[in-house]
Amino acid sequence: CGTSDEMDVLSRVAHSIPGASLLLDVPPRVLFEVIGLCDIMITNDTGPMHLAAAAERPAIVAIFGPENPDRYSPRRGRRVTVISDRVDCAPCVLYSCDDMRCLSGIGVDRVISAVDALTAEGVTRARRTRRVEEET
Repeated sequence: CGTSDEMDVLSRVAHSIPGASLLLDVPPRVLFEVIGLCDIMITNDTGPMHLAAAAERPAIVAIFGPENPDRYSPRRGRRVTVISDRVDCAPCVLYSCDDMRCLSGIGVDRVISAVDALTAEGVTRARRTRRVEEET
């Protein structure tokens, strides 16, 4: 999920990850069902993160920026990794600011490391994939 200002970035990220899906404007019931199909969900501190925790199905990598992860991170589920930079101005709960140190210090490498650690713990399930090849 994201704003229209973020669509270019969201599309580039989703297209660069094999098997990744970008879900926008999905009804909660459908979102809950899709979350149940995931092995690992990378999310920010939003409602879908809490739906995933309630489902106790996917492992979660939760990225927190200006909000307080001690207060708002999921309490259910054993497989939750919270990524947060504890900067002096957070939590501020501002939706925009000139600095954004709380998020700019969280790099892709940290997220990938969290996913790799969850994968090493065996959270992914073997899946049978069906390849649809274009007939020529």
